Amino acid sequence: WYRKLLPLADQLKECCQALMVPASDMSINEMMVRFVGQLFHTIQIPGKSVPLR
Repeated sequence: WYRKLLPLADQLKECCQALMVPASDMSINEMMVRFVGQLFHTIQIPGKSVPLR
């Protein structure tokens, strides 16, 4: 079913890329925050920049 939408998706992608012209001084604001919810499967990453507790 996706093959039918592929021409429309390609056209939409081309239009969006033509309209979006990122500036050279543009940056993405990213930060890591500790998850405070409940999770049954935990994965510990030793070199993670956010401390466990």
